[in-house]
Amino acid sequence: MKITALLIVIAFLPSIGQHNAALKLLVLGHQKLKEQEWNQALSFFNQAVRANPALMEAYTARAQAREKLGQDSEALTDYSIAIALRTEIAESYLNRGVLAFKLGRFDLAKADFQKLLSIKTQETNTVYFRQSNNGGIDKIFTVQSGIKDMLYNYFGLMEIKTGANGRAILYFDSAIAVNPRVADYFAHRGLAHLNLENKEAAITDFNYALGVDPNHAVSRNNLATIKKREGKFDEVEKLLHQAKSTQANVPKHYSDLALLQLENGRFKEAVLNFDSAIAMEPIDGELYINRGLAKEKGNDLNGALADFSTALQIDSKWPKAWFVQ
Repeated sequence: MKITALLIVIAFLPSIGQHNAALKLLVLGHQKLKEQEWNQALSFFNQAVRANPALMEAYTARAQAREKLGQDSEALTDYSIAIALRTEIAESYLNRGVLAFKLGRFDLAKADFQKLLSIKTQETNTVYFRQSNNGGIDKIFTVQSGIKDMLYNYFGLMEIKTGANGRAILYFDSAIAVNPRVADYFAHRGLAHLNLENKEAAITDFNYALGVDPNHAVSRNNLATIKKREGKFDEVEKLLHQAKSTQANVPKHYSDLALLQLENGRFKEAVLNFDSAIAMEPIDGELYINRGLAKEKGNDLNGALADFSTALQIDSKWPKAWFVQ
């Protein structure tokens, strides 16, 4: 039996020529990744996998190309194959865990992140750039340089997603204890406090986040939400303008400001801000409905009808759009 099994394994091993060809294709694919030629990169990685189906690095690289192309399910499969081929490569668990989190596969993400907390990491050339909620890069790291705080943050976010805000706070406490220089950790803990109706603790955390990063637009937006509940509309508008000016590529900052203006009868200003939000998020039907309402209130009935019709084209089940028409 052992001899037969050995012969079967040997039969599937690539020749030296095939292995070298796969490595060359891998290099060419990585070059295309650097050039942001995602389809060409994917083609080279596909060829590398065919040349050497046992080359773990080819699956990892192909997964990265597939993520860039929006092929998330296929990328998750490739990361899983890479892990099956070599079970102690930390980067594979990190990559799969982050993608699983994005896809809402929280059980898989938790398992991968737990593995990362216990795995013995090896030297690597892989450098990661972490994007904060504020849109910028807040950390450059390798798996070896310390990622416990980031993992605790992910655990906390998953607890928020499942409604376990108390456990989420404990994880954010741990993330902050490891690294108190990341504004997102305070902002996320503040959100968990806000979900638990602990307003004062939430305000404290959002202000801590702004202390770490004065341009942390998400914290300003969350503070605006609290002020709006209190009826302090002047403060709300000031905070939303600040959020918009520091993070101009987020449609929510524009739509929140537009909704405030709509509620206060400033219809032309509201339309302009909905215009900006829609330019960044053109398939969000609710934005068209709200802009339509602002246009209707401003006596632009044709414009309102056009927006309501567009909302129905995006999703024919929008009850608001049928009602207003």
